Amino acid sequence: MPALESLGFVIDATPAGAYYLFVDVRQLSDDAVALAQRLLVEAGVATTPGSDFGPAYAHSHLRIAYVDSLPRLQLAVERMRQVLV
Repeated sequence: MPALESLGFVIDATPAGAYYLFVDVRQLSDDAVALAQRLLVEAGVATTPGSDFGPAYAHSHLRIAYVDSLPRLQLAVERMRQVLV
């Protein structure tokens, strides 16, 4: 979580048993769908736009799953860092 926060993602709630984070991206983009596409194309990291979870989150949130090994998650954060920072 701190690694994602250092990139500008705002984590609304600490998960309690889930395997994903729902992050606010308004500090990074005004279009979560476009940001998800950019992360996929430029960083090779797949995220899910908030629009998949309802209109209230459409432009402001991404869902980021963390269901892989720590080294692969660290690699994903580094790839995102290269694109976002």
